[in-house]
Amino acid sequence: MADELPVCVVSELTPGAVMGAGHYAVGNASGRLFAVSRRCRHLGADLAGGSIDKQGCLVCP
Repeated sequence: MADELPVCVVSELTPGAVMGAGHYAVGNASGRLFAVSRRCRHLGADLAGGSIDKQGCLVCP
């Protein structure tokens, strides 16, 4: 089993929220929780500062 990384209380990760957790950006896209690499592969931006669009996609800041 992989190591676990505490992020926050689930109730704090409301729909549309994105935050950083170590090397990951975690978020809630309309009730679907996700975790991705924190750095954008295109420009290296911090995805923890991103947003979630109306289609539920993580948008680079």
